[in-house]
Amino acid sequence: MSFDMDVPWFEQHVISSIDQMEIPWNNLSTPLRQALVSLQRDSSLVIKRADKRGRIDLMDKEQYLAEAYRQLNESRYYRLLNEDPKERFQEQIEKVLAKGSLEGVITAKEYHFLKCMYPVIPSIYFLQKIHKSVEYPKGAQ
Repeated sequence: MSFDMDVPWFEQHVISSIDQMEIPWNNLSTPLRQALVSLQRDSSLVIKRADKRGRIDLMDKEQYLAEAYRQLNESRYYRLLNEDPKERFQEQIEKVLAKGSLEGVITAKEYHFLKCMYPVIPSIYFLQKIHKSVEYPKGAQ
C-alpha cells in the first residue's frame, strides 16, 4: 500500500474510532453550567485562563482594558511598529538556518524542524496579580 493510499484509510479509521467513543458532553452540574453561560454572555466581563491550577480569572472589562493600555503604553517595553516584522524575521531566520545547514552545524532534520513555514501571530493578554493569603478572601469557601 502506498503512502497516498494510507492517508485516507488512516483518516477514516480515526473518524470511525472517534464516532464510537462515548464523550461526556457536560462535566458541570446544570446550575454551574447556567452560571458559566451567564458569565460568558456578560459583555462587561473578561474571562481568561489563570496561570496555575486550571483556574480562571474573571475581570471587569473596563479595568482589564485600562490595565492593558497602561502596560502597552510603557515605552520601555513596547513600541508601535510601522509594519509587520514577521516576513523580515522569517528571512533572517532562514538565512541563519541555511548557513548552519551548509556548514554542518545543524542536520537537515533539525533545519526542517526549526524552519517555520507558517508563523503564528502572537496574542497578548493580561492577568491579575493574585497574592497568596493565609485567609480565604470574603465569599470563598
